[in-house]
Amino acid sequence: MRRDPVTPEMAEHVRSRDNFSCIGPVVGMPGQCEGKVEFDHILNGGMSYRGPSTALNLASLCAYVHHPMKGADANRWRPLLVAFVARMEGVR
Repeated sequence: MRRDPVTPEMAEHVRSRDNFSCIGPVVGMPGQCEGKVEFDHILNGGMSYRGPSTALNLASLCAYVHHPMKGADANRWRPLLVAFVARMEGVR
């Protein structure tokens, strides 16, 4: 059981913020989107645990290309995703 699930209200907010699509191409991730769009917790909570289900920690990524790409090379893609989400949420 997840301790901090994505609430329906948070899911709707993130989907709307991300224009109901994968944001991988927006931040420069290569490749065509494939698969359904999922939420990715872009910051971890330490010790390999995902961080909280907040607007600043959730990004919409496609299941077969950009979500696995972020996982495989998080040091490269995480900062770009974090910066994009912060900008979209009005954080400077």
